[in-house]
Amino acid sequence: MIMLIINPRLVLQKHDTFTTGIVYMPFLLAYLSGYLKSKNIEFTILDCFGEAPEQWTEKSYGYTRGLSDNCIADGIHRFRQQSNSKLVVIYAINASYHKDILTIIKITKKSFPEARIIVAENSQAVTAYSIREVKEEFFLAGANELIEGDLEDKVQKIAESTIQKNSLDERDNLKNSQQYNDLEFEKYDWYADWSQFPLENYWKLNYAHGPVTNKKYLPILTSRGCPYPCTFCVIPSTNKRRWRAKDSESVVAEIKYLSDLHGLTEFHIEDVNSTIDDQRTRKICKEIIKQNLKVQWKLVSGTKVESIKDRETIRLAAKAGCTYISISPESGSKRIMKKIKKPFNYRHAVEIIEEMNNQKINSQACFVIGFPGENLQDQMMTWKMVRDITIAGVSEIAVFIISPMPGAEIYESIAHDNNAVYSFSPNWRADYQSLKQFRDILYMTYIALRIYHYPLRSIKHLMNILRGQYESKSEMVVVRGIKNKLRIVQNQLRRPE
Repeated sequence: MIMLIINPRLVLQKHDTFTTGIVYMPFLLAYLSGYLKSKNIEFTILDCFGEAPEQWTEKSYGYTRGLSDNCIADGIHRFRQQSNSKLVVIYAINASYHKDILTIIKITKKSFPEARIIVAENSQAVTAYSIREVKEEFFLAGANELIEGDLEDKVQKIAESTIQKNSLDERDNLKNSQQYNDLEFEKYDWYADWSQFPLENYWKLNYAHGPVTNKKYLPILTSRGCPYPCTFCVIPSTNKRRWRAKDSESVVAEIKYLSDLHGLTEFHIEDVNSTIDDQRTRKICKEIIKQNLKVQWKLVSGTKVESIKDRETIRLAAKAGCTYISISPESGSKRIMKKIKKPFNYRHAVEIIEEMNNQKINSQACFVIGFPGENLQDQMMTWKMVRDITIAGVSEIAVFIISPMPGAEIYESIAHDNNAVYSFSPNWRADYQSLKQFRDILYMTYIALRIYHYPLRSIKHLMNILRGQYESKSEMVVVRGIKNKLRIVQNQLRRPE
């Protein structure tokens, strides 16, 4: 084997085990796997979460789910014994996992002192972070290099360098950051490869980032990046405001390939902004309809509603099997939206939500609160928007308290503890409790209006929870949160006195 690729454990914050600990399948590593296989580069995956998702460990920085420290060390030792390579790539999948990623780097260094340890960035998630901004922490833990942006060709070049030299290069001591040109994503001809990942373990959980309706599902990417400059978001930093998309034929070909290979019909599109080109969105829908693919697909990461041009796009999406769309209004305040640098058409959003409601597409609207300078008037405008879109038929809302992710423009704008765990549940903020109370008010407003205006659908939400067939993320949150609480209580009862 030329390299070991490590996906880290999942981390939950102790003060918020309901909304933290979302399961994100490592789809960028699956695309990296597909690419490396197409280049005949040998590698092995150690999925620290996927191998043991029901194994819990209490740490000072939260609860981890996945392999224990000793099991991770054993996996690294096996690679060391079976391979002449010293190359280990550790995936920085999520900002809230940062301290545990540092732990895994230290375990790797201890188990494999001569290893060339590379930290790989997750450039395609708003929950991730710019690894450049915290590079010294990685280097102090034992990392030799970082790779940013698209992983595929960068890992390939490092692997080829390892094959040619089979030893640590002197430049590793410089602790540099690898920077090659990002891929022209629309030209790529490989698919996600999940052969080295324990898919059955993910499916047994019956919850994920997107709502799980069937027993099997897979995340896919149809585009990368986003052209918008939202100041609270890390994506402008990790993607340089570039949006690169596959053509409609390639998207549908991959859906068909993965569907046939794994015997599944449910796909979660994890693009950070998949609908930038409305004509492309329509072409994808028409191609699915043309090929008569019986699949269910969901936009689960929050797309920009203005890029969905009109109701016709929604009708086409519904006909093509779309059952869930997440959008990101962020705030009801025009003043705050101007600070965020994100244009938003209030009336258009309400119309699109109405049409999704008509077409039986479940919808989510995501909001962020606690933006620097936000006041009570701004919050009341957000409350009003929640009221209006709930009446229009939005299936669920999600409210996040802003935490300054390394790489986001506002990273230095909010006073933060450098030792803080990065997440959208930042209990270290001085105003956290007041923001949490406002978040609760927004959720209670949504619940009350949803029950009043859509009583039968509210009952259906409860039935979905009981059946374990979810149409919204919030239904999964309830189940996942209860299971997490029970597991924590069990662990506490087992502790020796």
